[in-house]
Amino acid sequence: MVTKAIDRNAQRVAQLQEWWETKSKTFSMLAGEEFTHGEVVIAHAVLVAVLAVIGIGGVL
Repeated sequence: MVTKAIDRNAQRVAQLQEWWETKSKTFSMLAGEEFTHGEVVIAHAVLVAVLAVIGIGGVL
């Protein structure tokens, strides 16, 4: 039972890693360069952080 759960989790991690390294067709088409899903996620996370800093700075 435990080994099945570990195998299932390992399979999910492998699928996520594969997705992370796969080319993002939409973002690549919009930007005109090649980007992976991982790079897109990181770019969006940085954008959210910058907007949060701006929002907090505007309140102070």
